[in-house]
Amino acid sequence: MVCLLAISAWSPLSAFDLGGAAACVPATLSEAEASARDAYLEQALRDWQTPGMTIAVVQCDKPVLTKGYGVRKQGAPERVDEHTLFALGSTSKAFAAATVALLVDDGALNWDDKVQRFLPWLEVYDPWVARELNVRDLLTQRLGTSYRDENLLRKGSKNARDQLMRSRDLAPVSPFRAGYVYSNNMFIASGELVAAVSGQPWTEFARERLWQPLGMSHTGADSKVARAQPNAASPHAGRPGGPAAPIAWDYPDAVAVPSGGVNSNAVDVAQWLRFQLSEGAIGDRRLIDRGVFRQMHAPQTAIPDPGAAPDVQTQFPDAARNAGRMRFWSYGMGWYVTEYRGRTLVYHSGTIDGFRTGIGLLPEEGLAVYVNVNRVSRLPMALMLRLFDQYLGETDADWSRLYLDDE
Repeated sequence: MVCLLAISAWSPLSAFDLGGAAACVPATLSEAEASARDAYLEQALRDWQTPGMTIAVVQCDKPVLTKGYGVRKQGAPERVDEHTLFALGSTSKAFAAATVALLVDDGALNWDDKVQRFLPWLEVYDPWVARELNVRDLLTQRLGTSYRDENLLRKGSKNARDQLMRSRDLAPVSPFRAGYVYSNNMFIASGELVAAVSGQPWTEFARERLWQPLGMSHTGADSKVARAQPNAASPHAGRPGGPAAPIAWDYPDAVAVPSGGVNSNAVDVAQWLRFQLSEGAIGDRRLIDRGVFRQMHAPQTAIPDPGAAPDVQTQFPDAARNAGRMRFWSYGMGWYVTEYRGRTLVYHSGTIDGFRTGIGLLPEEGLAVYVNVNRVSRLPMALMLRLFDQYLGETDADWSRLYLDDE
């Protein structure tokens, strides 16, 4: 273990405590190690025929890597750097959960308040379920309707409320609160909840209460603004194993925010990772009470068979789960909670219109990694694990090759 924690007692989800007794010593990579890392990452881009990538690594409350690799657009010379904007996809769900947590911390609502108290118009497949649906349910993937069915209605939806109302007749694939089923709609509803309680559109609330205090000055949730920036990556598509070609960056904000519509760069995301590792604080400023914050990283909905969950299987196929000793799985609030090589792993992936993201936290190590590529593939998860291993001193897995062999 490279990052040393000098503590007498800790819980699995809260070992890294900037304000307490924990002492974290960041690893210092030699020039040769940094060169080998960069060579591996560049080779991975070639192997996966991916134009570009952006990465952030935070350890012990310090950004130790914010860097771009490759090009913003296939066939164009402009390189990705640490300021290049990428779409974050469903890693946006953690922002959604954090905005709700801010309101819980404010005392404006409670995790177990009924949602219809604030959104009386919200309906789902069963009137009783709609009445019983609480704030916690929105963030923990236990309503029972699948993202695969929900997403079919997106192109015809005028706005978030229209998307939710058009989805009310979707049949659940699992009974309410009976098991884990990945949903986008409930995170869309969480944005409507934040707007109703705060009196501000979700994006404005997130900007004022999260992004500005964290110094995330280039983060937003408007795809038109993002793609108009001079330093923005282009999304790409292509058959697995084949070349990538640019596609339009045109996902509908109205039904993507906050479930999957945030855009950012590596420098800003590094601030977000610091905030996550310090459980709701940035530097000496606390934004969310630690007890409220920990609800997001705590297991909420069990995933007893990750191989049967299409989203988990896509992120971490059987071979990866076995090699990483990832045995226990659950969903928190906007985060998955599992383990990696005997350590707690809090992570999420994101996919939207030609971008794929992976964000992972090892709280016990004070270590966090962000990888985003401008082509949809499993490369971010492979490289997230590779970067973890470098800072943990592990050398036994070639994660890029393992994932490629599983394609």
